[in-house]
Formats: sequence, C-alpha cells, structure tokens
Amino acid sequence: MNLKLGFSNVQNAIILGENMHNLTAPVELFEKITQSDIYKQWQQHHQGKLSHLFCSITADFQAKGNWEVGFFDQETGKITVFTDVDGHFVEKPADDVFKQPTSKVETLDIETVKFSVKDAVNGCKDKLKEFFSSEQIGDGFAIIQTYQNTPVWNFSFITKTLKFINVKLNATTGELVDHQEISLVKK
Repeated sequence: MNLKLGFSNVQNAIILGENMHNLTAPVELFEKITQSDIYKQWQQHHQGKLSHLFCSITADFQAKGNWEVGFFDQETGKITVFTDVDGHFVEKPADDVFKQPTSKVETLDIETVKFSVKDAVNGCKDKLKEFFSSEQIGDGFAIIQTYQNTPVWNFSFITKTLKFINVKLNATTGELVDHQEISLVKK
C-alpha cells in the first residue's frame, strides 16, 4: 500500500506501522547475535566491527523481513551480515561495501542508540510530512548506522515520481540530522 503523505495518511501509517515496532530492539538483537555460536565462530577469523542494522520496509512502515546486522572487516574491506531466519541466526557471505570511494565505514556503538524503533518511525513520519508532504512514497529501508560520527536512524524511500527521499534522525536524541531528495530522472 502506498501513501500520499498528508495529515490523515501519516496518522494511518502510525497504526499500520505497528509491525515495525514489534521487531526485536536493536540492542537486544545485537546482544543475541554476538552471543550466538555462528557469530563466535566467525569472530575467531575476523576482526569485524558493528557497522549497521538494516531492515527493508514498506511505504506504511511495515517490516518486510527481519533486521540484518552488518559487521565491517577492515582487513578485507567487506561486510558480513547476520540475520534471524526461523529462530536461528545465519551468516550471509561477505560482500563489498556500498559507499563512496572516499568514504569510511564508521563503527556503530549500539549503546548510543537510545531512540526506540517506535520513536524513530514516528519521528520519520513527522519529518516526511514536514519536508515531503507532496510526495507519494513507495517501499524503502531503515538503517541504523554511524554517519559523520553520529549514530543515526536513516530512512530512505523511493517515490512515485522516481525520487529518493531520505530522513536521518539522531539515534540518541531523535533530532533531525539531515534530509534529502534525489531525482532519479535527469531533466
């Protein structure tokens, strides 16, 4: 379901987004993964540091799957992702990092993430209404990561007019860090 963001639709999205709130809290998930046998075995051969948590979401903030937790190994320059599948953790193959060539992958200190999933979703909805009220959004994703030395909730969506819209909220305080709109169509 796609929402044309307006006051009533944002209010409806708050109700529809309940599934996102039911996902395991990021700190709890990180603790469970780092205590798992599969992670401990991986860690014996890698020096990876937590880089992000990722979840694909619908336009109405429904989680399309479970959180994926990424660890960046500076020696290999690759990220290994762990996720919960049917009650147990699995390791995905290490993959290249999606970033600007001059960018650095920053370590995420999960203890600095104080702003809950529910609060982040509600904060994002408020900012979408404020900055992108005329856009009709489609599916997107939520990432918890460190951006310019600040832990952030990073929400990105594609719009019906082929734009990426993005809202970054401080994961400690909930304050707006950044918002962007990027057109995918050159005029």
